[in-house]
Amino acid sequence: MQDDVAKTAAEWVFVARSVAQLPSGQEQALRCMARAGMAAQDVADWLTVGTAWEQDFTDPTMAREGVAKAECLAEDASA
Repeated sequence: MQDDVAKTAAEWVFVARSVAQLPSGQEQALRCMARAGMAAQDVADWLTVGTAWEQDFTDPTMAREGVAKAECLAEDASA
């Protein structure tokens, strides 16, 4: 179902947050977060993904990875 509605990283994060609220939705939410990472294309996307990992899914490693990708893209854009 998510394939029909989620296209962007922000949409995947929204779906992941929604699914995570279901009693047995944690595993599916993590798959949606992986899809959010695959859909991320720019600094804003990676910040959205990193923030979701930090705040909603409490995975500091994935949060740092998202922020690092955002910073790398920002540096490339300013070069």
